[in-house]
Amino acid sequence: METKISKQPHSVIAFILTLMVLSFAGCKSKSDIVKSPRVYYDFNKKQLYTDAEHKAPQNRPLIVKETNELQVEMSNFNPLNYDIVVKDTAYDRFDLDMKLFNDLIKYPDVKIEPSTKKLLGNELPPDSLAKSAEKGFTGTKKPSIGTTQPSKATSCDSLSTQLKELANISQSLKKGISLYKTYISNIENIISFYDYLKSLEVIDKKMVEDGIVSNIIIPINSIFPSKLKTSSSQVFKNDFIGIETSSYQEILKIKDDLKAQIELVGKFKKPKVCESFDANKAKFDKDSRAILSAIDEFETSHKNIVLPNFTKVMLVYEKLQSLAKADPLFVTKSYPINKDLQMVTIYKYNPVTKSKQEHDAINIQLTRGFRIDVSGGVFVSGLYDKKYYSYNKDSIFISKILQKGTVIDSTISDKFTAIYSTSDAKFSYGGMVYLHGHSQNAHPINYGGYIGLGTLFNDQTRLTVSGGGSLIIGRNSRASINIGLIMAQVNRLDKPYSEGVFYQKIFDKIPVTSVWKSSWMLGFSWKIGK
Repeated sequence: METKISKQPHSVIAFILTLMVLSFAGCKSKSDIVKSPRVYYDFNKKQLYTDAEHKAPQNRPLIVKETNELQVEMSNFNPLNYDIVVKDTAYDRFDLDMKLFNDLIKYPDVKIEPSTKKLLGNELPPDSLAKSAEKGFTGTKKPSIGTTQPSKATSCDSLSTQLKELANISQSLKKGISLYKTYISNIENIISFYDYLKSLEVIDKKMVEDGIVSNIIIPINSIFPSKLKTSSSQVFKNDFIGIETSSYQEILKIKDDLKAQIELVGKFKKPKVCESFDANKAKFDKDSRAILSAIDEFETSHKNIVLPNFTKVMLVYEKLQSLAKADPLFVTKSYPINKDLQMVTIYKYNPVTKSKQEHDAINIQLTRGFRIDVSGGVFVSGLYDKKYYSYNKDSIFISKILQKGTVIDSTISDKFTAIYSTSDAKFSYGGMVYLHGHSQNAHPINYGGYIGLGTLFNDQTRLTVSGGGSLIIGRNSRASINIGLIMAQVNRLDKPYSEGVFYQKIFDKIPVTSVWKSSWMLGFSWKIGK
C-alpha cells in the first residue's frame, strides 16, 4: 500500500501582488539630489568649459556624480536665426521653454518696401513755378521750413510778390520733404541692419549697439545735427518717433502757410491798369493747387504707407534694444543625473516651421555613484518539498510482557508502517522581485547586493525571501545575475517520525509539516522601469 501527498492548488496572485508592491517601492527609491554644477558651452565652437569666461576647456564625456544635477549655460549664438531646444535622454522629452534675457523674445520677420519709393510719386510743381517767378526775384531770401508769411498786397505788384512767396513755399516744401525722406530712409536702415545680423553665426550686445550708432544714428545726425545721442548709456534713449513727428509737422505748417497765401490772394482786386494781373492770378491759382495736391498726396502716403512701415521698424528696433542689453544666453533646466549614460542633445529649432536640426550632443557619465534599482525575474534554488510514501506490512513478533509479577513472552500479530521519501529532483524554481543596491560608474559591469521577495512555482505556491550578491550587466537597461541564500517553508516529515522506521500503526495521512529551510539560489532578472 502506498500513500502520496498531493499538491494543493494555489493561485499566483500572491506573486503578482508582491511584484506590484516592490516595483512601486523601487521606483520611488532615488538618491537625494543636491545642487548641480554648471558647465558652460560655446554654441558656435561646440566647446564645453568649466568657467563662464571660457578659459578652461572641459573634456568630454562629462563625468558627474550621481547625487548631482547638471545645467548647461550656452552662449555665443544668434537668437535671430533659431531657438535652442534641448533633449535629455533620461526623460526622453524636449524642453521648449527657451528663455532669453529673462523673457521669451520672438523676433519679427519684417519685409517692407522702403517708404521713400512711395512718397510723392509725382514731381513737385514748384520746379516750374520757381522758374516762372525768377523774373523780378532776387533769390536772396533763404527758403526755410514753415517760416514763410503772406504779405499784404492790393496792387499788380503785390500779386507778383505773392508769386515769389509761392516759390519760397515751394522750395521750403521741397526741402522739408527731402529731409523727411532722408530721415525715413535712414530709419529703414534698421531693417537692413536686422537682416545683416540674421546672417551672422554669433551676435553680441556691443555688435548691436555699434551697428545702431554707425548705420542709423550717425547718418541721421548728419541731417539733424546733435539730435541723437551716441554714448552707450544714451543710444537707446533716442526719440526716433519724436523726430518723425516733428518733421512731419513742419511740412503741415507749410500747408497752413500756403492756405493763408491762397486766402490772401483771393482777396486781391484787379487794378484798372495791370495787364499781367489775370495771367499771374491764373498761374498762382494753378500752381498753388498743384502744391496743395502734392501735400495731400504726401499726407496720404504718410498715413497709408510710411506710418505702418515706421511702426514695424520700431518693433524691430525694440528687439534690437533687447539684444543690446545683454549677450544672448540660454540655460537649460537642471537635469538629475541618474543614468549610467545620459545625453543632452542640442538642437537649432525654427519656431515658424517647427523643425529642428541637431547641433551637438553632450555625453554624461556617472562616477562614484550608488543606485537602488528594482528588477524582476526568475530563479532556481535548492529548496524543495519532500514527497513521501508509506509501506505497510503484517508482522508477528514476540513481545515480553509483565504478568502477575513475572516477565513472559507473548506472540503478537499486527500491521506495521514505514515512511520513505521519493527520489525526485531536489531543486525548485520560481519568480522573484529584487531590490538592488549597487555601484554605478558607467561601466558595463557593476556589483552590488540584493534582497528579494518571490514565490515558488513547482510545488505549492508560497512566498520566499532571499538575499545575496548581484552582478549588474549593462548600462541604464540592466540585467542582473543574482546569487545568494533563499528561505521558504517546505514540507518535511513531522516529528517524532523518521524515514525508514517501522511503526506499529497505520497512517491514514502521512504526518508532514511546513518548516523553514534555507538553501542556495541562482536568479536572473531585468530592471523594472527607467
